Amino acid sequence: MFYGDCDEATTRAALERLRPQSAYPAILPSSLAEFPAVKTTYIVCSEDQILRPEWSRRTARERLGAELIELPGDHSPFYSRPSVLADVLLGLAS
Repeated sequence: MFYGDCDEATTRAALERLRPQSAYPAILPSSLAEFPAVKTTYIVCSEDQILRPEWSRRTARERLGAELIELPGDHSPFYSRPSVLADVLLGLAS
């Protein structure tokens, strides 16, 4: 599900790099009273099987006031579309 639009070799290489992730940061209460008022951009992957795109769009707008950029594909564009993602990130940085 993380690599649904990657070829077999890329998926295999990505799976070999996976490591355990601590749940602790996700369950630790935040000390923020509100999110900081900073310009935010959120990249939505339109076929994401992990985070539903509808949920991502709504949540990023409502909670963060984020500008949305939508990319085709699944959860891991850094593997399936690295050049496209890099172009988006470079455009945001300039």
